[in-house]
Amino acid sequence: IIRIKAWSHRGVDGYSNGMNDGYFIVLERLDECLSTRITNWKQQTDKLRFAVRNRSMKLNDLMFQRLRVARDIARGIAYLHEHHIIHRDIKPTNIGFHDGVTKLLDFDVSRFLPKGSEGQLFNLTALTGTRRYMSPENALHLPYNEKTDVYSFAMVLNEIVSMEKAFPKLTKHEHEIRVFHHGLRPHIPQICPKGIRVLIQNAWDKHIESRPSMKQIVEILETEVSLLVQKSVRSSSPSRSWFQSVRTPPVLPPTVAVR
Repeated sequence: IIRIKAWSHRGVDGYSNGMNDGYFIVLERLDECLSTRITNWKQQTDKLRFAVRNRSMKLNDLMFQRLRVARDIARGIAYLHEHHIIHRDIKPTNIGFHDGVTKLLDFDVSRFLPKGSEGQLFNLTALTGTRRYMSPENALHLPYNEKTDVYSFAMVLNEIVSMEKAFPKLTKHEHEIRVFHHGLRPHIPQICPKGIRVLIQNAWDKHIESRPSMKQIVEILETEVSLLVQKSVRSSSPSRSWFQSVRTPPVLPPTVAVR
């Protein structure tokens, strides 16, 4: 868009006069969005399905990469909430990467909440955001607050861990009845660390007051990432049995010549 606009207005000179025909939009460059990265993670994981050598260590490394990204996303949302902003459309296509930095995008439906209103519920616009990641209270025209983002983050986190989109075959009507009314949630894969499993289940709880805050979620994710690092270090170091199989030759005293 920028390039075509520049061509139609004599290149960069078209922006120098400050007149009507000189206006333009600058868009921040992104290397990829989260949905693309999830696809890449899945392809890497599929390649390891029949691997023999270092398979466990490589799968652990991929999980570490995914949880580190999830932690960075959580930090961004926690920052918004700290400044009384709710995003209301957290989803993989609204999360991008550039030069190794995770970025939250698309704030067109974001909303400021009053300062000092933590825990309070508000009658905000319903059905705001994307249905697959939308909280039940948002969809059902109920009062809500910043924890609508917590639910959305839980859906994104499970997609990061499972590398599968939730409810791919549900119609709009089925989604409303089974998910929003009856509490259906996506399957959490067995490979998911226990701490992350519990976090996801708590974060997408149908009761908004039962969900953790984004600040608490950041703390949990930082702990889980640290545990994965420790696990990776242990798995990459030689095992104890390897040391036992190698016998150190005895140290002999120096030879003394007798004359």
